[in-house]
Amino acid sequence: FSTTSLAASWTYSDEESGVAGFVWSATRASNGDVVVPPTWLGGDDRAVAEGLSLVHGEAYDIELTVCNKALQCSTDTATVTVDTTAPSAGALFIGEYATATIDALCA
Repeated sequence: FSTTSLAASWTYSDEESGVAGFVWSATRASNGDVVVPPTWLGGDDRAVAEGLSLVHGEAYDIELTVCNKALQCSTDTATVTVDTTAPSAGALFIGEYATATIDALCA
């Protein structure tokens, strides 16, 4: 995960009047500090913000507002936590775990 960029993509539709466009933004979840100001994206179905200073372990709220051509809007929020560390070591098994022998498990 990057500490210098945020990316999001989505899919929305409106069968009655069609989608007019999207606005996205991002804030730090703990205090509401603006990371990406509200930005009009038109009909784009993805966005990327670069040059950010995100903090490992910190949660960020990505907010997307979609409006239809009748000017009815709805907003969704997704929270992502920055994680720059690799997973801890686990175990690698040769063959299926359920049929692995004790020798293979302890080797």
